[in-house]
Amino acid sequence: TEDVTAFTKVSLDFFITLMTAAIDLVSFSGILYSIYPQLFYAIFAYAGVGSITTIKLGQALVGQNAEQLLREANLRYSLVRLRENAESIAFYQGEEQEEAEVSARLEGVVSNKRTILGTQRNLEFFTVGYSYLIQILPVLVVSPLYFAGSVELGVITQSTGAFNHVLNDLSIIVNQFESLSSFSAGLGRLSSFVERMERYQSEDGQTNATFCLSPDHL
Repeated sequence: TEDVTAFTKVSLDFFITLMTAAIDLVSFSGILYSIYPQLFYAIFAYAGVGSITTIKLGQALVGQNAEQLLREANLRYSLVRLRENAESIAFYQGEEQEEAEVSARLEGVVSNKRTILGTQRNLEFFTVGYSYLIQILPVLVVSPLYFAGSVELGVITQSTGAFNHVLNDLSIIVNQFESLSSFSAGLGRLSSFVERMERYQSEDGQTNATFCLSPDHL
C-alpha cells in the first residue's frame, strides 16, 4: 500500500510540475530570445550538461533505493513474524537466533542507508553549485553588451529573470532527481508484483483447466 500511495502521489506531482514547466517555458522563451538569442542557446547547453551530470552522479540512487525498500520490507516481515510466533520462539528457546537475524537485517538497512546518504551528498554538492551558477551566468553573458552600450541596465535584470524561469523549467531532472529515483525504485517493485500476480493467475488457470479436462477426473 505504501508503494501504491507513493506511486500515485509522485505521478500526480510530477505531471503537474511538468505541465507547469511547459507553460512557463513557452511564456518566457520568447522573451529571453528577443533579448539575446545567444543567452537562449546557452541555457539549453547549460541545462543539458547539468542533466547529464546529474544522471551520471545519481544513477546509483535508483538501485540503492530499490535495495532499501527490499531490506526494509524484509525487516518488517521479520518483526511481524517474531511478534506472531513469540510463544513458539520462547518455547523452543530461539531468542538468540531470532535476535541475530533481526539485528543482521537492521544492520543491512542502516548500511544501505549510509550508502544512499553518501550518493545524495555527492549529488547535492553538484546541484547546489549548479543553482548558484544560475544567478551569475546571465549577468556574465549580457554584461559585455551593457558595457559596450548596446543594452540598458534594465535589460540585464529582465534577462536574468527570464533566464531563471527558462532554466528552472529545463532543469526538472536536476531539481527532481532524488524524488524521481525513489519513484523509479517503487515503480520497479510494483511492476514486479504485478508480473508475479499475473504469472500466478495464469498458472492457476492452467492448473484448473488441466484438472477439469483430465480423464482421471471424469
